[in-house]
Amino acid sequence: MGFLSQKNIVLILAVVALLSYPFLFLIRGYDFSLMTIYSYIEYSWMVFLINLLLLQAHIWKSTFLAKRYPWVEEVKGRFFWELFSTMIFTFAIVTSGMFTLYFVIWEFEIPWPNIIEYNMFALFFSLFLGFVINAEDIITRWKSSILEKEKLEKDTIKANLKAIQANISPHFLFNNLNVLHALIDENTEQAQEYLDKLSLVYRFILRKKDEELIGLQDELAFIKDYLFLLSIRFGDQVTYQIDTPSVNGALIPPATLQILVENAIKHNEVSLEHPLCIHLKQEEDGYLCVSNNMRAKNSITHGEGFGLQNIKERYGYLSEKPVIVEMVDNRFTVKIPLLEH
Repeated sequence: MGFLSQKNIVLILAVVALLSYPFLFLIRGYDFSLMTIYSYIEYSWMVFLINLLLLQAHIWKSTFLAKRYPWVEEVKGRFFWELFSTMIFTFAIVTSGMFTLYFVIWEFEIPWPNIIEYNMFALFFSLFLGFVINAEDIITRWKSSILEKEKLEKDTIKANLKAIQANISPHFLFNNLNVLHALIDENTEQAQEYLDKLSLVYRFILRKKDEELIGLQDELAFIKDYLFLLSIRFGDQVTYQIDTPSVNGALIPPATLQILVENAIKHNEVSLEHPLCIHLKQEEDGYLCVSNNMRAKNSITHGEGFGLQNIKERYGYLSEKPVIVEMVDNRFTVKIPLLEH
């Protein structure tokens, strides 16, 4: 325990037990000369044992209820069962302990009003114990949630940064400049169009690099410009189809589609004999589906690479809906949730 260590709680229980017998004499107006060392030790040990049993019962009770009635989701249910169970086991433990002390050890008869009195005092103390145990649990979970939130925020910042770095990497720029250089000699008009699209791609990257979410419509405009660059670079080796009938209001992390398209090219053979076909489709269940035919390069290892992991990290922070990855009928498919404001 961090809030109050178990050692400190047991020490408090021992102090309470040592003070309980003098307190009983005080509130009932008994003559302290009637208190013997033996009765003091026996009463204190019984109260200490009762306190330890109450502590353990609260720990078991809180552990059991935490799985069925967590404080965050089930406040009313958790409060009711905390109070109800505390009353039940407190009465059972205190009554058993006092009857053992009076009947078995002291061989005295204890009247029921005194039993009720003991239980009333014990109930207040037991509720305090329950508060301490639950406060420890709540504070621990609260700290964990804060640390988890900070970790997710750092992860998504790193993921966004990696996505931007991938887009503006020297390798990406070098490939496009090579294509542009070849077009200048072969087709000046197409070279100008290619340069315009390239400038739009970089303008989009620089403009959206600090944003967590952007409109799907903006992302689709960007990916169309990006696919145009690829169509010039690869010719008929890469084909694509975009089916997105309704994009109003939908949001997406920037550069998500570009990463998926780039991964498809990176991990698959791209040739005239085996062209790569990329399909973007909006589905009715709130997902955007990006799929491509599979013909893996021999030099590429199987498994999830940086790009897909990057997307999963960002969505892990932004949405409760998962990123779905499927391989069916030799087609690789990634379904990403469309987000809302």
